[in-house]
Amino acid sequence: MIKLENNERIIKVVRKHWFSIVSDLFFVLLMAVAPAVFLIFFNSNIFQDIVLKNFELTFFLYCVYLIFVWIISFVVWINYYLDIWVITNYRLVSVDQKTLFSREISSLRLENIQDVRIEVNGLIATFLRIGNIHVKTAASASEFIIYKANDPEDVKQIIMQAYGEQAEKARVVLVENNVTQKPPQANIVENKTVDQSQQPIILNNRNIP
Repeated sequence: MIKLENNERIIKVVRKHWFSIVSDLFFVLLMAVAPAVFLIFFNSNIFQDIVLKNFELTFFLYCVYLIFVWIISFVVWINYYLDIWVITNYRLVSVDQKTLFSREISSLRLENIQDVRIEVNGLIATFLRIGNIHVKTAASASEFIIYKANDPEDVKQIIMQAYGEQAEKARVVLVENNVTQKPPQANIVENKTVDQSQQPIILNNRNIP
């Protein structure tokens, strides 16, 4: 999915917190059992007679409905598993899974990071360490955002540490280039001392030794 550069290594892969997928699948489970619960607790003789007389058709429609719910759960899982951040020693790669067959991949060089901030809202998010991570770039006003990340404080520390290491390498390379760069060669004029005692004297267009 992600092609690494030369000498690039993956430091951490960041995904959403497991509570996010559990809460989404819980609502999908409610969708699956809702028709059965409705049939059990719905006290209508007319409605129950219709279902019993057309049991095969009702069962078939319910199976079709379960297939539809299963597809929804599969899409939810794919979005959770493939919607990631990849932190390397050179850059930050964001993979945003839009739909089942559509994703957006963008990358940010670590030296272009301007600010990293996190936000944790609510009691559950505080207790389970769930938060949103915002990475602002220096070149534009856009942000890299991952929602409901697992342990956002730890992710922030990893990003800042990788940023510091990359900035230090860039500084060392810049210093080495400045040291090894030769100054431009100036044109050196050789000054020669002239012994005027050995030179002829020109007077009235006649050479006098």
